[in-house]
Amino acid sequence: MVEKSTFRTSLPFLLRIVVALLAVALVPLLFASWRLISVNRDSMELQVKTTQTIATRTAADAISTFVETRKALARSIAASPVLETADGTAIGALLQSSLQAWGNLEIEGLALLDAAGTMLLGTRIAGSDLELSAWVSAVPLDQEGATSALEVSDNRILLVVREPLARSGSVMLVSDTNGLRQPLEPSQLIDDSGALIAVFDHDGRQLAGSLGDLVAPEGLMNQALAGAVEGSGIYRTEGEVAYIGAFSGIEGTDWTVIAMQPRAVAERVAERMRARALSALAIALGIVGLLVFATYGWLVKPLRNLLDAQRRLAMSRGDEGGGLINQLQRSFQDLEQRMADQHDLGEVFLGRYQVLELVGRGGMGTVFRGWDPQLERYLALKTVRFDRLAAGKTDLVGALLKEAKTTARIQHPHVVQVFDVASVGNAAFVAMEFVDGISLEGWVQRGLPPARLAIPVTLGIAEGMGAAHEHEILHRDIKAANVLLGFDGSIKVTDFGLAKFVHAQALEADDLVFGTPGHIAPEVLLGEGVDKPADVFALGVVLHYLLTGYTPFRGQSVKDTLKKTLVGKVGRPSHLRPEIPKELENLLFDMLGSDPQARPTAGAIVQRLRDMQSRRGIEWYPPPRGEGEESLSAMPSSELAETQPVS
Repeated sequence: MVEKSTFRTSLPFLLRIVVALLAVALVPLLFASWRLISVNRDSMELQVKTTQTIATRTAADAISTFVETRKALARSIAASPVLETADGTAIGALLQSSLQAWGNLEIEGLALLDAAGTMLLGTRIAGSDLELSAWVSAVPLDQEGATSALEVSDNRILLVVREPLARSGSVMLVSDTNGLRQPLEPSQLIDDSGALIAVFDHDGRQLAGSLGDLVAPEGLMNQALAGAVEGSGIYRTEGEVAYIGAFSGIEGTDWTVIAMQPRAVAERVAERMRARALSALAIALGIVGLLVFATYGWLVKPLRNLLDAQRRLAMSRGDEGGGLINQLQRSFQDLEQRMADQHDLGEVFLGRYQVLELVGRGGMGTVFRGWDPQLERYLALKTVRFDRLAAGKTDLVGALLKEAKTTARIQHPHVVQVFDVASVGNAAFVAMEFVDGISLEGWVQRGLPPARLAIPVTLGIAEGMGAAHEHEILHRDIKAANVLLGFDGSIKVTDFGLAKFVHAQALEADDLVFGTPGHIAPEVLLGEGVDKPADVFALGVVLHYLLTGYTPFRGQSVKDTLKKTLVGKVGRPSHLRPEIPKELENLLFDMLGSDPQARPTAGAIVQRLRDMQSRRGIEWYPPPRGEGEESLSAMPSSELAETQPVS
């Protein structure tokens, strides 16, 4: 029967799919996750410093641009020819129109001051409560004649700019600073908990931003206000709390942007990055698992079902390893071979037999169930091919036909009868008796039978083997797979002609021994020739298999099995199964004896088994047909193994 598909046998194919998915799509993600997982505090501190430096530099540039833009507006007023006219109405109109034009820049007020700093004329935007006069003395001109300041008024930070006039006096511009909020937001930093970005003047006075409850470390303030353009580092407060800080000077002013965060944030960020990386990795692996599961359901399982269907059609011999794709290829080859065999059978036996269905495949051929319309009986139609086994031999098919005709002379109830033989090309075709049943090997594999039933089964085999020996025909490959147990109670030995032919041809041409390892007699392995005692030895191996479920000389390899056969040491089956009759065990050891001349003949074996069966009143009853089990009638034996004679 064809093996059912299993998840285990599909694992190699699934592993290929997993490797392909990882290589094509997930390797970059896995690599990135690994890099994130390997992040430590030191590397994270460096990243925080870099982020703070970029943030302070960006804020400094934004503030510098903000201030320079307002200075340029004040200079444009100071350079206006209208101020040369001394016409107060015209000057007032200039200030008012300019203020309205700059409304989108949040300019709140403009004023004209004399040389002493007294406000001569001023204006402010509608709705503003700004007192321009309050800012005149607070922002004096510097030595170069211009200045700017950030001041707090009513919880607002205002920028005040003064630009000198060409003759004497100056223009004062007051602007809101909402545009500076975004560059001074701590959210720009990595993990903004406990973080700040603020603007300080050269006296260490905060002009903008928010420190909250934090006090900037003295070392950071000293370094930032000492005139350096920018820098970063780790600084500690008096309470030994460590902070990561960075600063950048604002061009055109004496102000500095300072950013700081607790040093512990680097470890928190590293931990969070590792956790997120592990989560991403888990999700990635989960996706792989889902894809593999989906692939098994959408691709592998249908392929397994296709493989099983092909095996049922071709009667392949089950899972032989090599991966799902290789198994599919082999099953296609088996199916093609089955179709070729069926076609050849139809051509050879055209008009004589009808090919009904495939019932088995083996190492050297295929067996079909056929119908003989003249005698109205079922029969087994078997193909035997020598394409690979007998390359270089001469007239192999003709020789096989001759041997098959010799075997056809055996008319015995325990031997599968040969009805007809024919040949086409490098293949032979044999029509033989159809046995609706199961092989002895398959029967034992169902479950170890009662020890007493080994007596009638071995008796039937021995009687069939003895009938062949009377015609001087050797089987040369007696084994459980070559014994058929009919559901009608029959016990039949098959493949006499095939085994004899293959062995004889191989031995003549290549000095090789063909047979099933563990069943080949010691004298055959030693190159002393093949005779009837070799068949008796193989029957002893079959009896041991019937009693124990395993062969007596089994090894880890063919070579190991052959060595154990030559040693000839066999344990007593009764140690495992006390119910085994003593006389049956003695017969077993007689058949497995190393001296071929001391082994009993087939006739002697038959007599001893008949006496046992009679004394014990043992009756043979046929094996039941297994549920869903197909007939194994005349199944071809497994491939014969070849070995060198052992000297």
